[in-house]
Amino acid sequence: MKRFEVVTSVAKDFIGWLTLAKEVEKLFGPMVSEKAFHDALKEKISDGLAYVVRQESSKSESSLLGGIVISKKDNEIIWFAVSEKQRGNGLGALLLSHSIDNLDKSKPITVTTFDESVKEVYLRENYI
Repeated sequence: MKRFEVVTSVAKDFIGWLTLAKEVEKLFGPMVSEKAFHDALKEKISDGLAYVVRQESSKSESSLLGGIVISKKDNEIIWFAVSEKQRGNGLGALLLSHSIDNLDKSKPITVTTFDESVKEVYLRENYI
């Protein structure tokens, strides 16, 4: 099994986030063309509240395999996506676990999802 590493996202990841967002727009609606999405994402990256798994061979530009964004203030997972080609190999569970480790586990953690495959990840990992 491939070893993945979750790291805190940096500004150079922004284009990779947009590529990932484009993949999931069919589930969540338009994001890539929305200024509000850009602004919110840049803020979370700047605040250190966005985590990613990068493609190993990516040196010059950021190619993301998956990403998750949290709100510590609201104890919430606010955005979570795994590249379609990477689904089913544990990457989502790894990102989810990392985000949970960065939230307050003594309080309820909120997440909203519309994708049944993501619900399956939460159930499989005993988060629901």
